[in-house]
Amino acid sequence: MSVYIVCHLERENTPRGHHTREELSQRITRLWNGTLQFDGTWIVEADTTSDQIRDELTPCLSEGDAVLVVGAGIEAAWAGFEPADCDWLVEHF
Repeated sequence: MSVYIVCHLERENTPRGHHTREELSQRITRLWNGTLQFDGTWIVEADTTSDQIRDELTPCLSEGDAVLVVGAGIEAAWAGFEPADCDWLVEHF
């Protein structure tokens, strides 16, 4: 399985406001079991391509919002996370 980083750029004054991020979070959690969520950023473990992930999430976006899906590489570093999040990162990176 591949790991992807999904980032949501929320523009101010969009018609749906903060509901977009909630909708994205629900869809991501429903579609991909292996996920770790931060503020507007998700790490997703999936058997799909970045294009397929983008296409699944695009309908959730408000006008003017953006989503970025990037395949995660072999190297990763982090600090300041809860132990459970660190365990998840170690297991999936």
